Amino acid sequence: MNKEEKEKGIPKAEPHLEIYNDRSSLIHGKDSEETFYEGKPSGETLKRIDKIRSQLKEGFLHNLIEKCKESYEPTKLSEEHVDLVGNLVSSVTSEYGRAVVGLTILQLCIKAIEPSQNIRLHKAGRGDFSWIEGVPMRSLDAEIIAPVLRSTNLLKYNKFGVMMTRSLAENYPYTKFYKAAIRGPKETWLELVDILEKKKIDPVEALKETIYLLINRSEEFKQLVADTTSLMGKLLNRGLAKKEIIKLVEAHVYNSGHPARLFEIAMHSLFQVLANQDALGGCLRPLSQMRSANKKFGNVGDIEVLASSQAGSDIIEAWDAKYGKSYLFDELGELEDKLPNHKNLRRVGFVTDSKVQTSEEIEQRKAEIAEMFGLSVDILTFDDWVEEQFTRSKANPDQTARDWFVAYVETICLKRLDLAPIDEPAESWVRGMKKILEKL
Repeated sequence: MNKEEKEKGIPKAEPHLEIYNDRSSLIHGKDSEETFYEGKPSGETLKRIDKIRSQLKEGFLHNLIEKCKESYEPTKLSEEHVDLVGNLVSSVTSEYGRAVVGLTILQLCIKAIEPSQNIRLHKAGRGDFSWIEGVPMRSLDAEIIAPVLRSTNLLKYNKFGVMMTRSLAENYPYTKFYKAAIRGPKETWLELVDILEKKKIDPVEALKETIYLLINRSEEFKQLVADTTSLMGKLLNRGLAKKEIIKLVEAHVYNSGHPARLFEIAMHSLFQVLANQDALGGCLRPLSQMRSANKKFGNVGDIEVLASSQAGSDIIEAWDAKYGKSYLFDELGELEDKLPNHKNLRRVGFVTDSKVQTSEEIEQRKAEIAEMFGLSVDILTFDDWVEEQFTRSKANPDQTARDWFVAYVETICLKRLDLAPIDEPAESWVRGMKKILEKL
């Protein structure tokens, strides 16, 4: 430690921010720091700004939002980073957090378009203060980001941009030492800025996850849900029978843009009804989220019944939804690999959307697995599986069917997040259901 550091009383190894007349230095540790110089933007900075502004004006954010509304792709983010983004978005209320999330979207866009641009530096240009390598976030937000978020009903805040919240416009870099009082998830936002600058998170994936979460929270989505559930109530008051309900569910699943996921949801929502009737002989596990391709790690199937509600309870029944696939020899091999870790399973199976393709080798493999692990192994069509579940029901079949329809619609409307914590955008699903109900 040198004399100057001793006089300041700041250990060099302790992270801190140093402010000088012409620069700021972010000290990460003993041998790591970032220095941000004040002054007019450099030539390289102006090139980056032109690229960012140009792509934003050409519809980068608007096009991505529309793409996310149309279809969902499982995120490639880690669980930790998904939770970080989720905590940021969940903080938004009518009075709190909007400006911070709006700024985060701008920063993610900047990093997605030009990864080399530092998003700690939010000022650049002809004003009284500028960083040599900064970016004019105030104008980019007011001219492009805020209008796009408002027009797509994703997030509404001051039409002149987030920098109208003066605490976000202080002449300091965005670091965890940014001292301004902010009405929003300040620590979460600055943590995200840190990991973006350290290249620990993919900005495009983080931006898409943010958009997905905002879609499910938008006022437009809430109104769509209200309209759809109202139509559902009116339809059910007509006293639909079991056969009609099954056709409704199948029509929605098979004619959607996401039939494989809705196939799982349809199965799980029927089990929600049976769970309410105490007809499962155990506790229904919440539906798995579509966070990654490895979402089933540690699971046997998409729909699982546990011995009890206690943490760590054993799986006693499991069904795996197999939309678009009816020959399942390889899947039986994968199932066999999972079963040694689940000693108390009594029944396990696959459910297909089309006629089951069987063979001598499949029947032999099923018998071997059943004998080896002392359980029942089945491959059923969706229609046969549904009929089997209705035989377990403790209520009138027509009432069970109506309860199933309510559970299914409320699940895709994100009204049952405790049982089905869906994290993909459900807008297109609900809109499809609304169109079906409007025709009846």
